[in-house]
Amino acid sequence: MPGLRDLQWSTTYSTDKEDLVEAFYLPCLRHATAYWRAVGYFSSKVLALISPAIEQFYVRNGKMRLVASPALSEKDRTTIQSAYRQGTHTHNLQQDETVIMCLHRYLDPDRVQTDEERLRLRLLAGMIRDGLLDIRVAVRVHRGSVDLYHEKIGVFVDSGGDYVTFNGSPNESWNGWVRNAESFALHRSWAPEAQHAHNERELFTETWEQRRPGIATFRLHETVVSAIFEQFPPLDPDEAKRAGRTSFQLPKLTRSRPSDLGLTVPSFIEEQGLRPYQQECIDKWIAAGHRGTLALATGTGKTVIALSAARGFAEHHADDRRSTLVLVVVPTVELAEQWRRNARAFGFKPTVCNSQSPGWQSDIELALSALQGSKPRADCAIVSADTMTGDIWARVANTIENLTCGLLVIGDEMHALGTRRRLACLPMRADSAVGRIGLSATPRRHNDEHGTQELLDYFGAVLRSISIAEAIRLKALCPYIYVPVVVHLDSDEQDEYDILSRKIGEAWQAANGDEERFHRIAGESLTRRVRLRSHAAEKTAKGLELATDRGSQGYTLLYVGEGAHPLTGVSQLECLLSELNRRSVRANKFVFDTDTDQRRMNLEMFQRGDLDVLVAMRCLDEGIDIPEARRGVILASTQNPRQFVQRRGRLLRTAAGKDEAELVDVLCLPARQPDRGSPGWIAERNLVATELTRALELAEAARNSPDAPPEALTSIMAAYDLMELGADYGERTSWIPENQ
Repeated sequence: MPGLRDLQWSTTYSTDKEDLVEAFYLPCLRHATAYWRAVGYFSSKVLALISPAIEQFYVRNGKMRLVASPALSEKDRTTIQSAYRQGTHTHNLQQDETVIMCLHRYLDPDRVQTDEERLRLRLLAGMIRDGLLDIRVAVRVHRGSVDLYHEKIGVFVDSGGDYVTFNGSPNESWNGWVRNAESFALHRSWAPEAQHAHNERELFTETWEQRRPGIATFRLHETVVSAIFEQFPPLDPDEAKRAGRTSFQLPKLTRSRPSDLGLTVPSFIEEQGLRPYQQECIDKWIAAGHRGTLALATGTGKTVIALSAARGFAEHHADDRRSTLVLVVVPTVELAEQWRRNARAFGFKPTVCNSQSPGWQSDIELALSALQGSKPRADCAIVSADTMTGDIWARVANTIENLTCGLLVIGDEMHALGTRRRLACLPMRADSAVGRIGLSATPRRHNDEHGTQELLDYFGAVLRSISIAEAIRLKALCPYIYVPVVVHLDSDEQDEYDILSRKIGEAWQAANGDEERFHRIAGESLTRRVRLRSHAAEKTAKGLELATDRGSQGYTLLYVGEGAHPLTGVSQLECLLSELNRRSVRANKFVFDTDTDQRRMNLEMFQRGDLDVLVAMRCLDEGIDIPEARRGVILASTQNPRQFVQRRGRLLRTAAGKDEAELVDVLCLPARQPDRGSPGWIAERNLVATELTRALELAEAARNSPDAPPEALTSIMAAYDLMELGADYGERTSWIPENQ
């Protein structure tokens, strides 16, 4: 039988160059006798997708090993951690009721969407029955904490002992193999990269044989295997053949537009075209000399607009025999990953430059070097703002400045780039071959008019703005209702609040109008008072009540305050997670210091409906797409209006079956007002005015309050003599800078 060595292999594979299934997956299965795969999480969906040509492998008695991780809620994790700390190790984890329940949960037949997937599952069940498929579950155990095992390793072995390995993307999914733009490097055991192949095979083997410290691997409990057989009765290839069925039918990748650059038009644009306002943005940008800022509400397709413009920009320069570098600057690692996926859908081959991308320095140097060749090409680099301001980027920046090819700089969430240090690191080349696009729903920087103007000077004036209300009218976002809920401090909190307010009032008098001196004197008291209101007991209780409301049907984002309650030391985040899990509400946290893979997994679980609530702190504000979210509950927010505008944007993405969203805003007021005219009254009134300004802006675009503020807000306005705040209700555009 021919082996893997007899085939013609590439060193890298990507969906923009070939059909991964035809070019890689099928040849491997036809020539291998063993397939080992480590994937993300364990579910019937992943099992169905682990091998789109499983019957061909099955009929030759090929043997498969699969390692997957359970998708854990916070409650699952806590329970397993407790058991592990009490001495439960690998053998007993296999029998742990929580683990078994978790694996059962993700074998739900409803997750299987097609008869084709169901057929594959029945074939896999047949392989388990016949001893050809062994599935093991892995978790990472570190200092008593139980987390995900999230490696993605693949190994194909032939009868002669040769093998090939791959690591990283794609995931074992239809999107991973066909729809998404994905790539991976191939390592062969007989070729110059043999050491890489050996290392990857050994990594899988060490996991499988439980030789890796910190990785607990265990077999499926017999009840889980029985559940697989019950829900997906075992089937062998002969039965499938007699039925005239095949498990290998996948649609093809998006068609490419003929272009020397190899750029593509995503299928949704080919089929539907750009929306009129999206094309208008591109036309205005071209007319402005390839410079300008687009102040577009979240969800209106800023990325699609920018990448469509970038494709045209690159093809224009290719007509003049010039290459193009598209440089995308983003504030976060999560945004970099989203841009990578989207850029590849347009045919770009992006190099992601950040701490999560080992080896990016050499990759970007090679890409920049290739741009100097005689044949026009289009390359894309995506750099995080923190990496851009680091020492390593300095050499790359110098090379970019000296390029003679076309250069397009795209600043996503451009308001985050307005610090002096970040502005200084943006490419300053300004000839006619340079284009710039600034993107943000809120281009104006909070309390920084100078930084705002610097950004507009760099990227260009605002060419088109779309508010939330207009985006809803354009059907780019879904309508929403706004529900303000008022709670109050309890007696102990009120006493502390009064003390802090008195100190703040004294500091204000001592500062004599000098705001810098005031914040220096009162900074600690101001922070403590903010946390007191954010973590107020009644606010936390109201958040729990809202999150456990069975009428909400899940898909809830719960935004909580940072730190802990100043009096009790209790973290609102941990308190809510504990209570939600105790009440069997499926909830996980999404916070800034959570591991990137865990955050990604939590989002995937939420999007699939496997979590009811995501509890967020200092996250889920900018750039992350969660169209499935139906309800947002804000327990805490900064005084920066941009934050609540971005949070509202997370909620209003359109999705199938989503007619409207609900935004619940929990406002905390003192139990008693200070005496009118006192320094405490003035300070309190100013604080309430800030809260109301935010609340009114959220209310005015809502479906349930188009003409007047909700009664809960007008009551507060009346109590604090702030009725003037409603004078321009429905006409706020304050976070879109006016053109100069």
